Amino acid sequence: MKSITLIWSVIAVLLIIGIVSAQNVNVTFRVNTATVPDTITPKSAVVQVRGGTAPLTWGNDTGGQMINMGGDYWEVTLAFPQNTDINYKFFANAQGDGTGDGWEADLSGGNRFLHTTTTDTVLPVKFFNKINGAGEDALPYTASDSMDVWFRVNAHRLIQYSTFDPATQVLGIRGGTPSLDWGNTIVLTPETPHQGNQYTYPSDYFWSGHVKIVPTAINPGDTVFYKFVYGDAPAGNNNIEWESIPNRQLPVTVGYPDTSILWSYWNNTPPDIAVGQDTVTVKFVTDLTRAINENGFSPGDTIYAQYGDNGTAVPDSIRLIKEGFIGNIYSGEKEVYNVEAGGELQYNYYASFNGQGFRENYFDFSDTTIGTSRPEKRKLNIPSPAPGTTIVTYDTVASLTDPHRQPQLGNRSVLPKNVTVRWEVDLRPPYYQVLLEGDTIIDIQSTVNVGPAQLDSIFVWGVWINGLATDGWTGWGSDLRNTPDKKMWDDGTNGDDAVAGDSIYTTTWFYSGPDSSDVYGQIFKFGIYGGDNEAGGSGYGLNHLENIVLANPGNPNPETVTIFSQFGSINPNFYWRWNFNLGVVGIEDGPVQVTKTPRLDNNYPNPFNPVTSIRFVLPQAMDVKIEIFNALGQKVTTLVDGKRTAGQHIINWNGIDNRGNPVSSGIYFYRLSTENYEKTMKMVLMK
Repeated sequence: MKSITLIWSVIAVLLIIGIVSAQNVNVTFRVNTATVPDTITPKSAVVQVRGGTAPLTWGNDTGGQMINMGGDYWEVTLAFPQNTDINYKFFANAQGDGTGDGWEADLSGGNRFLHTTTTDTVLPVKFFNKINGAGEDALPYTASDSMDVWFRVNAHRLIQYSTFDPATQVLGIRGGTPSLDWGNTIVLTPETPHQGNQYTYPSDYFWSGHVKIVPTAINPGDTVFYKFVYGDAPAGNNNIEWESIPNRQLPVTVGYPDTSILWSYWNNTPPDIAVGQDTVTVKFVTDLTRAINENGFSPGDTIYAQYGDNGTAVPDSIRLIKEGFIGNIYSGEKEVYNVEAGGELQYNYYASFNGQGFRENYFDFSDTTIGTSRPEKRKLNIPSPAPGTTIVTYDTVASLTDPHRQPQLGNRSVLPKNVTVRWEVDLRPPYYQVLLEGDTIIDIQSTVNVGPAQLDSIFVWGVWINGLATDGWTGWGSDLRNTPDKKMWDDGTNGDDAVAGDSIYTTTWFYSGPDSSDVYGQIFKFGIYGGDNEAGGSGYGLNHLENIVLANPGNPNPETVTIFSQFGSINPNFYWRWNFNLGVVGIEDGPVQVTKTPRLDNNYPNPFNPVTSIRFVLPQAMDVKIEIFNALGQKVTTLVDGKRTAGQHIINWNGIDNRGNPVSSGIYFYRLSTENYEKTMKMVLMK
């Protein structure tokens, strides 16, 4: 009897499984990323379908990770309940971390939609962004009876290092199979600019266009040969520049299906290939005190400098070693190849975690370059001519804003126990920027702009927190406002807020211990009234990074910690009416830090060889002069002479006088002069 009972039990379980399985259907999503204005590659990119019905989520932990099927085509098959409405959207992220701004941008009807039936479904191929707001199956071109091919080329290096002028010349494609023609150019057009994770990709980096391959000119198994070209006019061969590589090839398949070609670099050469001709020895020196205090680095961890980004040198790295037994100075020295004398070397610091390097959380707030990762890089000026001695770069300043500040590193270790974090943010920086300067804080993703007309609304509206620290990124604007868990409070009651009306807004979040994936390092961003407006006027700036610091990491009992931030510290140059380094807490607790007169700061480095940076801040637009004098009071050179805008400015001096000659070692003075203000400070040049 026991055997019979067991058999019937197994049959019952199988029937239940069959019934449950029958309630689900498989849906295959397919997307073509040819219309993503970004550097999507099969090896490094993340392409996802996201939505509100399991296994999909709207966060980067979605179950809809797509697999590259070749070229621009991606696919995933997921199980959903029968007869269910599903709202979804595609997400494509070139950096491969699934975060930041990678959503489809041109969806006229909002989210995509499907309704499951009682049978498995393979959806038609969707083109990312639904070009021009057309239907879901829209193509980036008008289909024809020909073999329609969509070509793309990344012209980053071409624009940086050639004579190509997008304003006066054409960029296109030529080939040997009609309608391609070796003597005439099919003109490509620049794609729409796209907001990336930290910066905007300019429209002239990616060029694309439609080519009709005539059916009578091809057979299955044929190869279409082509190349990218640029020149003064589409027709003829005068003033035409060709790629210097062998002909590109496109195989013709059975049925001649329409397709898109995975984007290519011009000449198959990435833009970070160094073009300089000089070799220098560089010593990287950094102070890891901040990283250690913030739980982002331990003395046993590995730290190294990685350099050569954006074509500034042959890319390489060097491990840094601790200097001496006292302090937290780490350094390393190495020959750097193919730098450009008079140019710069771009670099960052990385910490190693489980054999994988993680870049520091760094942004050069004075760099407003659009179109490259340059603002995310530290810079070392290379003297001209290139010196035969070692160039030293010191990244040791204890500051939140200085370009040579100490590194901030994210701790990727999993939390050892349950932790409750009390998130606090001071909302005064935007208030005083609007009040005293009349600036408007721009929302880069929704419509919550904050200017003088909304001044009285800043504290009334309040602030929301968004990001991985709060269970993933939520849409901005009304989407975020309708997420009550992410609202912060200044009422002395909700969210564990301590004092009502002190401008410090608070909320609490719980993080699981070692059985989860919650780590010490948390990424987040704030938004007034839920808008993506913290970066200020341009969208520049990093997300916040804070590491949870436990008082008793070895104690298994749960712990509560507080993390304090200042709104706008991801772009302090915009909020220049506020001093982020002072970190005043509470309106009643201290004076508002407002720049009412010009300010001249200490140069850095000092002593220096061969270049130093001089920083000054102006409360309003005015005429200003910065001059250099030697120890005898004789003027050596003038660095600035004319009107400058309000805000922070940085000017470099390379030890050259007004005749173009290098000056000798010694004491020098730099003086800032305006109509009603003058200040002189000392610096030392050591060769």
